[in-house]
Amino acid sequence: MSTVVPSLAALAQSLKEAGPLEAPALAKQISAQVEALRPHLAEWRRSAESLETLARQPQLHEDLARVAEAARQIHVDQAELGRVAAQVRQLQESGMLAEVLRSQQQLAEVVANIRKITEPNPALLESEWTSAARSELLQGNKINAIKIVRENTSLGLKEAKDLVESWG
Repeated sequence: MSTVVPSLAALAQSLKEAGPLEAPALAKQISAQVEALRPHLAEWRRSAESLETLARQPQLHEDLARVAEAARQIHVDQAELGRVAAQVRQLQESGMLAEVLRSQQQLAEVVANIRKITEPNPALLESEWTSAARSELLQGNKINAIKIVRENTSLGLKEAKDLVESWG
């Protein structure tokens, strides 16, 4: 389709320069190409109208604003990355980079251990099965309470028994 328009322009130029004998043939070629374009005109018109409608949509303007903000943020992030890279170079030049990395690793291990210690044990959280197990225990059915605990946790027999006994 994109080659048709330039060839139409070339044909029109040839028509201007053509003599009386060539003009009818060139006019026929131009007419044929225009007819070939005719089915696409409605589609192009709809596309143009759609673009105009889209351009009037506030959502488009909001989306463009978000894209512009993201581009600004990327620029800020690149500047921050440059600052961090400069700090890393300073640490490397001073010989302290290895020490900082070791300290970060140790800190990460401490944080991981703290998370393990403070993370709630799902086996001990109150739920339907814990309520059912406690109810069984209150009714004097300690074995049933242990069975409920084992069915709903990965605890072994001794651990389940200890848990049920810790409830009273």
